[in-house]
Amino acid sequence: MNGRKSWLRLGSIILMLAALTVLPVWTVRSSRQSSHAKTVIAIAKTRDFSVAFWAALKNGMEEAGREFGVDVDYRAPISESDVDGQIVLLDQAIAEAPDAILLAANDRQRLLEPVLRAKNAGIPVIMFDSSIDYDADVPFVTLVATDNIKAGQLLAETILTDVAPGSKVAIMSHNVNTTSGSDRESGIRRVIDASYQVLPTIDCAGSRARAVREATGLLQNDALAAVVCTNEYTVSAMLEAMKAMPRTDLVLVGFDTSYEMMDALEMGTLGATVIQRAFNMGYLAVDKAVQHLNGQALDLFYDSTSALITREVMYAEENAKLLFPFSQGSD
Repeated sequence: MNGRKSWLRLGSIILMLAALTVLPVWTVRSSRQSSHAKTVIAIAKTRDFSVAFWAALKNGMEEAGREFGVDVDYRAPISESDVDGQIVLLDQAIAEAPDAILLAANDRQRLLEPVLRAKNAGIPVIMFDSSIDYDADVPFVTLVATDNIKAGQLLAETILTDVAPGSKVAIMSHNVNTTSGSDRESGIRRVIDASYQVLPTIDCAGSRARAVREATGLLQNDALAAVVCTNEYTVSAMLEAMKAMPRTDLVLVGFDTSYEMMDALEMGTLGATVIQRAFNMGYLAVDKAVQHLNGQALDLFYDSTSALITREVMYAEENAKLLFPFSQGSD
């Protein structure tokens, strides 16, 4: 067991460093290109490849691009809070008239009009990770994402045995204006609203810096018994705050993975995390675009699946692949 842990830690450090040092240009094309290749432009939420989720998702898109002979052009704004920048990228993509556009929306409402512009231009849009609000007519082809309501429920259930009924619980959301954020919160609340004093949701609005400030403020509440975080940098912000203001009585659970989170999980500081299958999500987004372009009918939603990980099961072989996905080439 110790050997496996040491190997995983060393591998995760090397691979994370690779994710931080490669790809200085934010447009990534698959290696298999030809004059006859279909072109899809993928617009993600952030260009921050130090976040394991986005690094693995990009790898999945690249793998699908190689497999299907598709030119995958990967773009993203500076940060998840840069909604204006993402809209500019989407409008630029529409002007370039690719065969399809893949989009993870940084704002569920503000991205609706740009998606409608793509639809009116005859460009099919495949949503991934986070979708948009719409009325009766669906403006996109399909959504490939985690079932975030279900994942939120699974995560929230982990605190039921460790947190006494009636205790104060906080939800720290990465962004309430994204469907991933709002759906996870909805799932979490379905489990805890009836049993706990749930504080008003903290919205980090796609900002890691804001998450750090909010986490520091949360720890000022001595009566707080648990914090449920909805992505990697909200968990990271809580862990950072807890180092400065140790709270051994606080139950912390969250989403996603990083080396820091895995260390916290092993130490018991982090009680549980839901790992999204980001590689699957990226791969399936390209796969569904190709299927649509080939005339195949698609469902409106495809679940890229997730897994709940605790300290007791984190080093099981299948779970280790999810915890350290940085160089994954297949799943």
